[in-house]
Amino acid sequence: MSRLGAAVLLVMCVTLTTCSDDRDQRRAEVSTTTTGPHRNAFGQSEGQYDPGDCVTWEAGTLPVPATTEVVPCEQPHRVQIVTHLGSPQTSAGAYPSKAEWDQHEKDGCWPAVERFLGRPLDPYGRYTIGTLIPNIVEWTGGDRDVWCGIWLNAPDDALHAGDVRQAHQATDYAPGTCVAGDKTREIEVVSCTQPHLMEVVERLAYDEEPEMPGDRAHEALRQRCAEAVDDYVGGSERLSAPWATGLERMHPASWQAGTRTVHCFLGQVDTNHEWIPVTEPVPR
Repeated sequence: MSRLGAAVLLVMCVTLTTCSDDRDQRRAEVSTTTTGPHRNAFGQSEGQYDPGDCVTWEAGTLPVPATTEVVPCEQPHRVQIVTHLGSPQTSAGAYPSKAEWDQHEKDGCWPAVERFLGRPLDPYGRYTIGTLIPNIVEWTGGDRDVWCGIWLNAPDDALHAGDVRQAHQATDYAPGTCVAGDKTREIEVVSCTQPHLMEVVERLAYDEEPEMPGDRAHEALRQRCAEAVDDYVGGSERLSAPWATGLERMHPASWQAGTRTVHCFLGQVDTNHEWIPVTEPVPR
């Protein structure tokens, strides 16, 4: 099978997502004012959240404090509650700084999520960890509870359906999907005529192995990726530089979380083999 003349191997995290271990934490300010079947984040009158509750709020209400509603998890929602964290300890009870919120989430939320799922959360997968927090007005009024939850790893607190405990954590982009994002931007599926870095060719699975796959297993997958690209474009000789083939490399944290798939994709590279934005689909 012929290969792309400009083919290169992209070494990155397990999914088409930001590779930084210091991604901005997901956080939403929520209001204690709610009526009817709604339940607020602080246990006032309607009662507290329970672990596993799926929670949503009206789009566009943040950063204005949002009123939340608990819905069945099979319905679209923005976060699934994991646990109540309590409030961070601050000097003289002052409203926490970003660094204090971050530390409170790291200390309490990440361990709780692993217990909730029964396995680690894939830090490069479909989901991310975040908190529902009181806004400064509610904090000053005495409402200081914080709730840890699991969110979809997508911009704008995107809706998703289903119980995360029964869901696959790996991202799953269909062939032809164009994906934008880098270390400074959240991953987003976009039209292939909008700036993007990758057009997905196929999702490939490693053979089930007890240990993290090494270079030999990755090379076998790279060969399958080259064949998939050839089929995708109707003969790889139709493409030339700067088009290039990419294959994600499995990250150990993702393997530990149970992820076993990576994406084969096409994109464009500059003379330094750095991926550059593209505003057109792959010629086919």
